[in-house]
Amino acid sequence: DDILMLKIPRAITNPLANFYQVNTNSLTITKEGTINVQDILKNGESAFFTWIKQVGNKVYAPFMSVKACCDAAFDTAFPNNAWIAVFSYPDMTFEKVIQDDRTSFIGRYFVDGLSVDEKGDVYAFSSSIAAEKGAFTSSKPSAITRIASGTTEFDDYYFDIEAVSNGKNITNWIYVGGGKFVVQVTTKDEKGAYAAGKHLGIVDVYNKTFKDVTGLPEISNIKAITTNNYSAKNGVAYIGIATTDAVSYVYKVDAAAATATQGLRVEGGSITAVTKVE
Repeated sequence: DDILMLKIPRAITNPLANFYQVNTNSLTITKEGTINVQDILKNGESAFFTWIKQVGNKVYAPFMSVKACCDAAFDTAFPNNAWIAVFSYPDMTFEKVIQDDRTSFIGRYFVDGLSVDEKGDVYAFSSSIAAEKGAFTSSKPSAITRIASGTTEFDDYYFDIEAVSNGKNITNWIYVGGGKFVVQVTTKDEKGAYAAGKHLGIVDVYNKTFKDVTGLPEISNIKAITTNNYSAKNGVAYIGIATTDAVSYVYKVDAAAATATQGLRVEGGSITAVTKVE
């Protein structure tokens, strides 16, 4: 019955992020407060949250550590670390930081890098795009790690995506159930801090496998792929693809078959999101 929102500071001179809880019945802000993003790590940089996610009765907020948020490069002196801030809910009291040095930071600029499966386990992806002065500085590959249900620490699970995908890195994902994700990926040459992948793949985190999705338009004909998509967690995702000839389609992606089937056609514009309204 509520929505939690974060307003994140972009200047190093402003250490306070604002949170707001909105009641969906009364459409009013029922609680608000601040989080000091420079007190999270106390490493001389700011925590820039990439997303917020409900995990049980907690709020998990993965973040980048950045020297100055107003710098387009979001430089950091800590390119080989991943962090998640944990808050109680609904009081939003900061409890701890979950951290790992096997990957770079989790998620991307306002991209959800966390997903919770049917078992309650939390999976996290890193694109390995930490940078300094425009150059990638992380020595870690794009990979997936895990926090087991009922715990607040990374366990020993580690899945190197680049090793099984010919060097591709994840830029976004959607969980479709049964340990499978439909992922957007870029190649080594396409990799960028803000580059959204125009290739789709199927990642099985239980069996540690990767498959390229077939049935999509040629890459040269894809203008953009939606980053907000829908799945009933039944093994299928619905994803919007805008083409270079000003036509968009909703594609049905079957994770088991690793195939995409063209569906609804939208003329004269680009689909920006796919969801289900009840």
